[in-house]
Amino acid sequence: MFTEMGLLESPYLLTLNFCLCGWKNSEVYKRKVVTADELLARIVDAAARVKKREDQLRGTTREFRTRVAKCTEVDCEIFRTFIVNRLVCIVVSCLVCTVVIVLCVLLLVVLCVLVVLCVLLLVVLCVLLYLSCVYCC
Repeated sequence: MFTEMGLLESPYLLTLNFCLCGWKNSEVYKRKVVTADELLARIVDAAARVKKREDQLRGTTREFRTRVAKCTEVDCEIFRTFIVNRLVCIVVSCLVCTVVIVLCVLLLVVLCVLVVLCVLLLVVLCVLLYLSCVYCC
């Protein structure tokens, strides 16, 4: 079915194929496989369930083709816009993070300066206290 429609060659359907294979594997390996015959039976059963949903799969691929065609008609502008918007968001986020980091560093520097000033004030007070004790006594 897929090769007749040329869908396996389409790079746009890799995600769909991956999803279908993932579903098949999850169905086959829901429980531990003991024998090769059991494995084969589960694979055939999963394939039969996919076959029963063939119309749904055709509808999905048809809808996907329609969306790709519409995108192609507008030269995939929606994807470019999406990518540009995403990049702008990333750049803005990086700039905001950089500004926050710079502000934190500045705050840290101010706090260090305040600590140094407090230490200097303590030294001056100690010197004044010593001098007052020396002259008063």
